[in-house]
Amino acid sequence: ALHLASYFGHVDVARIVIENGPVALVRQTTPGGVTCLHLASQNGHVEVVRVLYQACSEMIFHEGPAGCSCLHVASQNGHLETVKFLAEAGGEA
Repeated sequence: ALHLASYFGHVDVARIVIENGPVALVRQTTPGGVTCLHLASQNGHVEVVRVLYQACSEMIFHEGPAGCSCLHVASQNGHLETVKFLAEAGGEA
């Protein structure tokens, strides 16, 4: 549920899932190694990125497929506001 909310930018759904579930949900990856934070970043859903970061800030350092960080995928897709947030939060390029 959290991966889908992250992918589609449903910030209220993401909040409810996070508030009612273990923090491990934020750390879960798909079989391909993609996190919720990667999905939200890839699609420019900065509000979801903020919620996920607040729940588990160290996930901005997780490397997904091909060693890409959340900052990489946000940059690759031209999501300036998301890039700015992740860079200011200390995400690695």
